[in-house]
Amino acid sequence: MNRVDIIVIIVLCICIILAYRIIKKGHCHNCSDCHKNCGGKKDGRERTFSVRGASGTCGCDAELIKSFEANNMTLMFVKNQTELETYLKSILKDGKKVAVGGSVTLNQMGVVDLLRTSDVHFIDRYEEGLSRDVMEDRFREAFYADLFITSTNALTMDGCLYNVDGTGNRVAAMIFGPKEVIVIAGLNKICQDEAGALSHIKNCSAPANAIRLNKKTPCVKTGRCMECHSPERICSSFVKLGYQGKVNRMKVIIVEDYLGY
Repeated sequence: MNRVDIIVIIVLCICIILAYRIIKKGHCHNCSDCHKNCGGKKDGRERTFSVRGASGTCGCDAELIKSFEANNMTLMFVKNQTELETYLKSILKDGKKVAVGGSVTLNQMGVVDLLRTSDVHFIDRYEEGLSRDVMEDRFREAFYADLFITSTNALTMDGCLYNVDGTGNRVAAMIFGPKEVIVIAGLNKICQDEAGALSHIKNCSAPANAIRLNKKTPCVKTGRCMECHSPERICSSFVKLGYQGKVNRMKVIIVEDYLGY
């Protein structure tokens, strides 16, 4: 093997490595990567979400607000659980009927406990001892709620929400029924674009929830979507919420923390 052959081999190796990095860039492959690639970086640079003009912000908060406003949704940031509760307490009153979607984020933020002690008629899907029939009745009752509170699997910088559901009651109520919808999410749910959102859902949200729910699906073992036909599959309905016909029916609240999957 002469010098020219060695140089050619080295160049080929470099090209292969660069090609692999380009293909891999920008996609979430597992939960540990989701915070970095979906929620924390833009074009390979660290992205900070600083609200109220704190130093170091790259303006992503303003960009998100503008994008969601263009889609007839409002978006606001809160710093922590205390600020979130302060806002929710200002609207959870007068006996309004409130329902929630299944959500790890809501439980992490104490939203369910807050609803149980507020001046509202809470359609409590988490009440202990509910039979499946009673729970499904509450899912249906949620369509007539004044307010539906839930989270989202992913949201994008162009002002869209991405979700996957098993039963479908959560995404159905987001689309139609309740008079108002509040979507609460952490920074880790923010993705640059649709490709990043779908990658986050398939390779982070869905496997993590399948593990949490003790499902016997391939993703529990592999940590990523296998496009299975398992009877215990929880990914039945993929829904993208973009431009809304009813202005400001939907409000998105970003908590400056990492929440849910």
